[in-house]
Formats: sequence, structure tokens, C-alpha cells
Amino acid sequence: MFLYLLINGAMNCFAIFRLVSNPTPSTIITAVGAALFFVSDSSLFFVRFNKESRLKTHFVVMLTYSIGELLIVLGLL
Repeated sequence: MFLYLLINGAMNCFAIFRLVSNPTPSTIITAVGAALFFVSDSSLFFVRFNKESRLKTHFVVMLTYSIGELLIVLGLL
């Protein structure tokens, strides 16, 4: 799981680099989507592996995942 979060963090670095080098509406949308995708994976980590977490459901995970993926696709189109 840690390796997956590390790879996802690298994706965020590339999205931020793309945003800084070419600040257009599409790169902003893609960077926000990548950040939400990272939030989704981080929340999934807490839901699955932290038994005393307040996040007992996957609602936050699926909400941030769905919106993040939608924004990444919209930004790339």
C-alpha cells in the first residue's frame, strides 16, 4: 500500500509540474483531480488499515475517487 501511495504521489508531482509549466484551465482541472485521487487513496488506507479510524465507510473514498477521476479525464480531454 505504501508503494501505491508513493506512485500516486509521483503522479501528483507530475500534475503539479504540468500546472506550473503551463497554467491553463485544463491543467488546473487535472491537478485538482490528481489531488482528489490522492485523498481517495489516503482515505482508503485509513479505512482499511486503521481500526480506530472515524472513517468507517467507503463513502468518502468513493466520492473523492469518482470526482478525482472525472476531473482527470476532463482535464486531459
